[in-house]
Amino acid sequence: MIAYARLHKSAKQPLYRSFYITCPFPECSVNPSPDVCKESQMADYYTYSSKSDSCVRIRGCYSIYDRNVFLSRDDCRRGCFIYNGVTPSGEMDPRE
Repeated sequence: MIAYARLHKSAKQPLYRSFYITCPFPECSVNPSPDVCKESQMADYYTYSSKSDSCVRIRGCYSIYDRNVFLSRDDCRRGCFIYNGVTPSGEMDPRE
């Protein structure tokens, strides 16, 4: 994620400097990249998406040995979320 900070308030044109913010999730923040394969060899997998803050289905030539790639949505939830039993709604919190 790129964020911008304004440097001078009195400048006629605002000056901006970019800086990067890193995600605190070690394995679940990795975007998996598929291998090259034929259409018939592609399969459905699940990965944690920081954009939607949930587990999403992806299709491609991945391996379960890739980081942030799971065979089922439940496996993804177990691998990337911690159940927060304190909240009455039983929300899922991203693993930190």
